[in-house]
Amino acid sequence: MKRKKVIVLALILMFIFSSQAFALKDNFDIIVVNSEDWIDVYSGIMYANLVGKPFNFITSREHSTRLPSLIGSKNVYLIESEKLPFVMGYKDTLEGRGFSVEEKISEGGKNLNLELARDLDINNFVIIDDTYGYNAISVCPYAVVSKSYVLFADEENVDDIYNFLKNKRAKILIYGYLDKEVMEKLKEFEPEVIDYGDKFDNNIEMVKKYRRIRPVDQVTLTSGDFMELGLMRGTEPILFIGRDSVPEQVVDYVRSSGIKVGVLIGNELIRSAQSLKAKTGISIFLKFGQGSGAGAGSAAVRGLDLLYLPSYPLNVTVKGVAFNILTSDLEVVYKNEADTFSYFKPSIKVYVDDELVQTVGEKEPVLIGAREEIGSTYPVDLSGYDLGASKLKADIFLQYGESKKSMERALEEELDINMVEIKDLSDIEIVDLSYDRDKNLLTLEIKNKGPSCYVKPTLTLTIDGDKMSIGGKDTYPINEKVIRDISFDAELSDEDLRANENVRVEILYGERENFLVNSISQDIALKVKGKGDLSSLFYPAIILILLTVIVFLLILVLRKKGRGEEKKGLGKTQ
Repeated sequence: MKRKKVIVLALILMFIFSSQAFALKDNFDIIVVNSEDWIDVYSGIMYANLVGKPFNFITSREHSTRLPSLIGSKNVYLIESEKLPFVMGYKDTLEGRGFSVEEKISEGGKNLNLELARDLDINNFVIIDDTYGYNAISVCPYAVVSKSYVLFADEENVDDIYNFLKNKRAKILIYGYLDKEVMEKLKEFEPEVIDYGDKFDNNIEMVKKYRRIRPVDQVTLTSGDFMELGLMRGTEPILFIGRDSVPEQVVDYVRSSGIKVGVLIGNELIRSAQSLKAKTGISIFLKFGQGSGAGAGSAAVRGLDLLYLPSYPLNVTVKGVAFNILTSDLEVVYKNEADTFSYFKPSIKVYVDDELVQTVGEKEPVLIGAREEIGSTYPVDLSGYDLGASKLKADIFLQYGESKKSMERALEEELDINMVEIKDLSDIEIVDLSYDRDKNLLTLEIKNKGPSCYVKPTLTLTIDGDKMSIGGKDTYPINEKVIRDISFDAELSDEDLRANENVRVEILYGERENFLVNSISQDIALKVKGKGDLSSLFYPAIILILLTVIVFLLILVLRKKGRGEEKKGLGKTQ
């Protein structure tokens, strides 16, 4: 009897504590987030969506003064950053306005992200990296309709993520690029992976997954650069369009998908939205403002409250255009003004005295490194014109983006074409390629057979079974008639070395650093050096084995000889 009472008491206590554990979901009416850490805000929003509560978040100091009037409910669950709140003491502000406030202090976005996950009784998770904020925007609607929580994983917290997931029957979707270490750690969960290496391709796949669960013919159009209240509710899928243009794969998907309506958030992408409408025939509605409560008229409309996410601004420009009379080439210098690589694809109309003579450009996107300045040449036939008495201009349309298929930005400008007379006489030869196992260095030996010039080498190797390029970013000067060694850090295993007996070497070169107009491509044998050299270990090993065998045979011979003499001695004694 006493034992039964103990069991009953234990069950009652378990019920009480479990009720307290889940009471958080029931004793508040709205979640409010006060943080400049976007992961705090995003995590709070996803939590609110999954527990079925409304949410709001501060987007600026000024917005914090208006927010209380936008909250209809009185019981507030306030998530506040310890280090990065928009305003200090917001709990007191809300309580002073008559709200009942339960406060949650965030020690950091990723910490909060996992803490909130532990309070949810779910097994579906979407895992992303926080490098590109637009990935979080893309997966939000799908996470809502599939009852999934979004986790942020990287090298620093993957062990915590793993330990959390292994105690659940977790169904995982990995979206976008994740570090190799993270992918390796999570592979035992057999996750679904969406990573086509392109922002728009990945996003289209998320729209498809959303519509399989909830078939709709309306989408929200945005660039993925910000969070906005209506955008984050997951009521319809989010489809990305470019800032200045719409990628072709987006146009193709809309044409074939049955989507009829697009709601554009903000007015920054009107040009792209109009282009999408013209190419597909869908209806476009614009959400550009909200009521301010100030009465009728334009003053009653306030701009949307947007919280911008971290992004890598893209900015490729044209520094100058010239026509080289000696080579009959149009020479164009491009500059990447941003701190991240980009791809660009120009189309250039050449005019002589307002007459269109020729259109030139690139058929495929060209990679340009962070802060890099490169030149390209295009043959143009101006033989029938008096260049000395004519005015030349270039009408440039330059598309650029973060991947070959994501040419979402565009530059249009007209520039005068200058005249130059330059002949490039550079001439180089690839001499040798070696790998030092002791220093983990690849060294390329280049001989300059002509005047001083610049080279940009790229080595293509097979590493861990995958083709990889080393180099291709930096330009190196080589003085006239000399040999220069150029080294690259590379840690190659024995298996890698066996897979790279011959290495493809490609070098762009020229007398001008910005105009590497010549190229050489060659397969060259890779020589291996150092104490770990496979060939240097082979012969000493053979010699050592032979010496061991010889010594062993000598010992056997001496032993037999000794035994024979011993027997002879015994015979004489007898």
